[in-house]
Amino acid sequence: MKPLEKTLVWLFPTLHLQGTPWLRLWLERERTDFVRIARILYPLISVAYLLHFFLFDLPMNLQPIEHWRYFRTSMSGLAFATFLFYCSNNFIQSRWYKLPAAIMGAVICHFQARVLVWYEESVYFYAFAFVILATIMLRTGVAIGLAYATTLFAVQWSSYIEVELDEPLLYSATVISSLFILMARSTQAAEVKYFSAAQENVANQRRLIELNIEFTSRLRAFLPREISRRLFGYVENQHMTVLQAIEEVLRPRHKDIACLFSDIRGFTKSTQGTSTYVDEGVIPNVRRCAQAIEDHGGIPRKVGDLIFAYFDSSDFQTNVRRCMAAAEALVEANISFNELSHDSVKIRRNVLVASGSAVVGNLGGFDSSIEITALGNPVNLLSRLDELVKSPSVRNRIDPQDIVLDERTAKTLREMPDFSRKLTELSLTEIGAAIRDFETIPRIWIYRADRVDDPDTTRNRTEGATLESLRYARGQIQALRPGP
Repeated sequence: MKPLEKTLVWLFPTLHLQGTPWLRLWLERERTDFVRIARILYPLISVAYLLHFFLFDLPMNLQPIEHWRYFRTSMSGLAFATFLFYCSNNFIQSRWYKLPAAIMGAVICHFQARVLVWYEESVYFYAFAFVILATIMLRTGVAIGLAYATTLFAVQWSSYIEVELDEPLLYSATVISSLFILMARSTQAAEVKYFSAAQENVANQRRLIELNIEFTSRLRAFLPREISRRLFGYVENQHMTVLQAIEEVLRPRHKDIACLFSDIRGFTKSTQGTSTYVDEGVIPNVRRCAQAIEDHGGIPRKVGDLIFAYFDSSDFQTNVRRCMAAAEALVEANISFNELSHDSVKIRRNVLVASGSAVVGNLGGFDSSIEITALGNPVNLLSRLDELVKSPSVRNRIDPQDIVLDERTAKTLREMPDFSRKLTELSLTEIGAAIRDFETIPRIWIYRADRVDDPDTTRNRTEGATLESLRYARGQIQALRPGP
């Protein structure tokens, strides 16, 4: 900023806010502060004039006493009338809301100078002090403050001459008073600059929050719903940034999980020669199945027609229960889909469940290789079970409502009365089948799904995650909202 510009801004501080959206906010804040002070100050002035008559004029026997009574009560009444002006909401919203204070300041300063004429022992310093106080009360910039003070000195000057104050003393007092006013009002330039910097900071933070909201909204489209729920839990409860929360939520961990695997039988053959099967069958079917998994807190991964999902809460039985509820919901979703579809897009799925220890989270990097999935023995077993159920010896023994389970999952379900009665053992040895790479496993289990979802585990997590995100943004912006 050039020296001339700096000087102008020092003399007229609000020039710093010209062309910005904060000028109106500054003026409104100044109006509020001014009116609040006026409503306190002028009643005190009114009372002070009355008390001065009783505590000074009468004891000092100032004559004529009627003159002093009239003077003190008149000034008290004017001060109270000024107070009433600032009690009117309509008036204080006008452009000229400082005018009554300016007039009252001039009247007080004029009559305080007249007191030097009426009372010879009065101290001349009080008249200059009243000029300083009246000018500071107006809360203006340096230039306007000095102009107003000059006007007040001019109003008093004839009284100074009348009492024959020494000119050197008079000029010295005027200069000292002006310097005091100059120093007092020069702080407004700093106040305006601080206000401007604070508003810029608020605007930048608000923009960062808006960008953060937009980023997280877009991020939600690429993350499973359960991951989003956990992410916003860290943001809100642990006060992490979004990036910190993402890193924490996706950090690979060893857990006991339950996982689900489902692909479409005969997918390759069905997609040959026409796109109808994919457009009207596979795509909406995959979406519906993924929705069923996410409604039960699963973390799905879709690869073509294949859906893989894992459940990794801290309690293993909860994982198994939710995984089975999701598997039943997936079976139900697929059956309902087929009931509403024409023959050319009928879809038959295998639904498989296994459980055990695995590593879960982002097993890739934080670039294009990001991969939210599970890695471990139950995942490998599911892949081999998928091969097994496609063999005729097993396929002919599985109905559309059947879910294929591994031994550990079946053992866990036998401890749950709601699930144990639906289990049926299928001996691989008896039917001459084996699981590749897991030949020592003698049997699998078949679970017949009911067409009723489990009300204890079904939850709509989209609404919960969305409410958590909006509550966090609103709190941050509210914290940035300037006061009155």
